[in-house]
Amino acid sequence: PEKGGISLLHRAIILDEAAASSNTSKFNEEEHAIFLISFGESAANSSFLERSILAIRRRGDFDGPVAVLTDAPGVRYEGLFDENVAIVRPKEVDTQMKFHFDVVRYKRFKTLLLDYLDLVPAFNNVKWVYYMDLDILMARPFVNLISGLDRTYHYQHSTSSSNLFFFRSCSKNYYANSGFFIMNRNTSRPCLKLWQDELESNSDRYMDQYSLNRVFRNIENEERVRRRVSSCHLHVMEHENYLAFVKTNEDMIDMMKTPENYPSLIHPFNSAVGDLDVDLYEEF
Repeated sequence: PEKGGISLLHRAIILDEAAASSNTSKFNEEEHAIFLISFGESAANSSFLERSILAIRRRGDFDGPVAVLTDAPGVRYEGLFDENVAIVRPKEVDTQMKFHFDVVRYKRFKTLLLDYLDLVPAFNNVKWVYYMDLDILMARPFVNLISGLDRTYHYQHSTSSSNLFFFRSCSKNYYANSGFFIMNRNTSRPCLKLWQDELESNSDRYMDQYSLNRVFRNIENEERVRRRVSSCHLHVMEHENYLAFVKTNEDMIDMMKTPENYPSLIHPFNSAVGDLDVDLYEEF
């Protein structure tokens, strides 16, 4: 709906950016790191990682720490990125774990990211870690995203022992989407370990969201049925003007006509309809 010539989404974005600009002086990039995972031959042969980092740097206007966990040959990304991008190699013990689907072995690394971040001494000042799937594109300044989410969900001020923050899933079958989530470097490990244990116990499942869903249900059972306070708290964030799932090429084309209405993050893939045209990535 239009109001005064400005869409309600655009108005929300303007208000969000105004609030974010007032907090810019408080934003210390060194305390926030984005973590990306690029595994497998197909990922190494694509330009997904380059596009993701380019969007983070240009559209996200974020020059802070970016860690990349990858099994690509050492020369693959040599000299491609700035000094604040750290290439991290997986440990052999983690790469040799056997699963029914190889992709599950890769997805398991999501639960180990804080351990791998510790392997990068240059990122010792990082307090908050943001995992992003490679097919998610950052479309607006990163500071707007994190300041907006913190105002709404107070993730930087949570006092419980362990937390993870996810966006709500588009599917009614799952609580959350695992393509983007927020971790506290010092306290999120217990939640990640619960997810890891479920994933390893259900290794015949293709989607890591299945295991994550089980963690949600186990915590609900513990708190509602057994009336115990869980040591792990999983939070679900609404999409609002932060995340948009683009389901078709036509949706992506329409969105690109009005860049002033871009959400903070664009998820351009949907397994139900297949991949978007690669050329749209290039144009974006």
